[in-house]
Amino acid sequence: MLKRTLSYSLLALCGAGLSMAWTPQLLAWHLFEGLIFSFFILWTLAWSVGRIEARWSWLLLPLLAICGWGALQLHMGWSVYAFATESDTVRWGAYFAIFFLAFQLFEEARSAELFRRALTVYALALAVVSVLQYFLGNGKIYWLFESAEPAGLGPFLNRDHYASFIALALPAAAVEMLRHPRQRWFFALTVAVLYASVIAGASRAGFVLLTVELLVLFVLLRFSGRTLLAVAALSVAFGFVVGWESLYERLRIPDPYAGRQEVALATVQMLRANPWKGSGLGTWTNVYPAYAPKDFGVFINAAHNDWLQWGAEGGIPMLACLFLLFGASVSLVRKVPWVLGVPIVFFHSLVEFPMQGRFLPAIVFLVLGVATRSVVTEGIKSAGRSACRPHCHVGIRPGELLPHLPSNWGFSGYRRVTLPMQSRLRS
Repeated sequence: MLKRTLSYSLLALCGAGLSMAWTPQLLAWHLFEGLIFSFFILWTLAWSVGRIEARWSWLLLPLLAICGWGALQLHMGWSVYAFATESDTVRWGAYFAIFFLAFQLFEEARSAELFRRALTVYALALAVVSVLQYFLGNGKIYWLFESAEPAGLGPFLNRDHYASFIALALPAAAVEMLRHPRQRWFFALTVAVLYASVIAGASRAGFVLLTVELLVLFVLLRFSGRTLLAVAALSVAFGFVVGWESLYERLRIPDPYAGRQEVALATVQMLRANPWKGSGLGTWTNVYPAYAPKDFGVFINAAHNDWLQWGAEGGIPMLACLFLLFGASVSLVRKVPWVLGVPIVFFHSLVEFPMQGRFLPAIVFLVLGVATRSVVTEGIKSAGRSACRPHCHVGIRPGELLPHLPSNWGFSGYRRVTLPMQSRLRS
């Protein structure tokens, strides 16, 4: 009961947090962090009294190492701005807690299926609201809340961050479409709506990566040609409903990396200046002005390349930890195709900064945690089936195998028993 309550609470909290991704105030994020750590403490107390069993995954190590690296930067005085590094270290601690809780709480195959369905329905509702807000909005988030920047797609002020979230949810909808033939049309419509909403947002990298993601999913899941044609037709049709014009115009931009190239080169210089220690987690905006090649007239809040920013802030050790997480997410795709969105987000991070937000990375590690546990659970089941599988079957008469067998076994005729192969060879 406690485990189920915690799992539902974790899903509700992550969903509520993402729906407030637009707010610039830190109060919502600090409340989110506090509740996540409260769930983690509650789980630890339940485990300490024996009410919950714990499992271990080596993927916890890179996340722990990132938190430890931030603490070491603070202890050694390597950070150029201690407060920023403290805040970012706590942020990564919250992501560790989310991954840990997701890995511990979603142990049953049924819970993973409920998670996929919840993610699919949540993404569909958010996509419908986002598209309506985009075309029929009044400049406010959810038609109610003022924002520092013009309202975009739902709670997202950045179209690329919205595309990254859809990349996380779309594989879950595709897997459910395969697993539930009677509801196939609903999930097919969901996939088409999610895909079309990214077209409406006109994210160039998001559109390309989502297209690649769909193709990879169709290969991994081995959809029939009929299903593939139906999803493609629905996606194109919904694309015409929301309009291809904005995306087409953005794809025609001669130099899509204009402006970002200068920022990326400056970040490379930051990495070269301190390749092992880094400048401190969360300090990129403080250090960048010293390396900026020119003044763009606006505040540059991120490097538009998470990998370079991670390297500048945490050095090579930080990059190694994130690369381990990326590699693990790729290796999971073969066994758990619905985790494909996680490596897609890491690829998107090469040209954008989806992982520099607060609530979106929480969804990334939530999906990764549930998927990792699904693989472990399936491995345990497979091992159990292998242990119960007979090595060989031999027909024997009573007393022929072991003379000390009890006489009250009530043998009648032949009895089939399982023998290890060594016994068969000796006989």
